[in-house]
Amino acid sequence: MHHTAVSLWRFCGSVVSGGFTIVEILIVGTVVFVLLGGVTVVLGNVSQQIWTRTEPRLIALTDAQRALDRVSEDLRAASSASVNDTLPNRCRANLLSFRQPVNPPGTNNRVRYYLSGSSGDVLTRDFDALDDGTGILTQTIVTGVTTFTPTCQPGGLVVGLALAAQVTTPQGQATQTFDSNVRVRIP
Repeated sequence: MHHTAVSLWRFCGSVVSGGFTIVEILIVGTVVFVLLGGVTVVLGNVSQQIWTRTEPRLIALTDAQRALDRVSEDLRAASSASVNDTLPNRCRANLLSFRQPVNPPGTNNRVRYYLSGSSGDVLTRDFDALDDGTGILTQTIVTGVTTFTPTCQPGGLVVGLALAAQVTTPQGQATQTFDSNVRVRIP
């Protein structure tokens, strides 16, 4: 019997000495869990800081792009004759004015985009459905605009648009310019 107990002890002893105890595994698991938790907290804080810095810039850029899309949409509804009629006094830096033909024939909507505001950083849209100055609807399209530069080509078929917006970056203020060429329909 003594011989069997020694053999069993040797067998069990060799298994225990060649592996890990449950306590060792729990300690290592706890250390790994604490390290992963710390890394998660640090990465979460860094990502929050990045988002906080980039969100205002993203919003400003998105708003500027939407404003340019709005001007382009209105221009596509205009006729080349109405854009051409506006040269040169209605198509210049910070101002674009044109007419959109509507039904009944011979009537027009007058649309005007210009920079306004105390510091000239608000792109504003005037819409006059009667084209007589009595029914003007004024809308603020976007703020933070530094320049609005329409370029009307002779013949009025293509209007170039450039809109520069002020955005905040980690290094300070920066200007982002959006450009577009809009083909105006032929009446």
